[in-house]
Amino acid sequence: EVSLPVGDEPFGGGDPGVGVTLAASLASAPGDWCGNVGLGWAGNATSVLATVAFERELMKRLAVFAEIARIQEGGDGHTVTGAGLLWLVGARTQLDFRYGAEFAAGGSDPLFGFGVVRRW
Repeated sequence: EVSLPVGDEPFGGGDPGVGVTLAASLASAPGDWCGNVGLGWAGNATSVLATVAFERELMKRLAVFAEIARIQEGGDGHTVTGAGLLWLVGARTQLDFRYGAEFAAGGSDPLFGFGVVRRW
């Protein structure tokens, strides 16, 4: 997963979030609500996340989604909302492209992200 800041703050070291997230889906069906819980790692930081999302299939291997996530990193927590496109490129591999916003105590910043998902 890679997230790039596109807000008003200058781009600098530590701004892009590159990391790995291991998540388990609590419920999932195309065109339905799903929930995920997971652990994430980016650099030296570990995070816990909970996500609620809605997915709508456009074609056999293409869908759109909207989601909201609560992420806790140490003593800092923030909420991320967004929408995006997912493309199933293989039997168990999907690419995600999303745009959204991150809300924290200091305000909010827009985010663009993409990720590779491996389903088991």
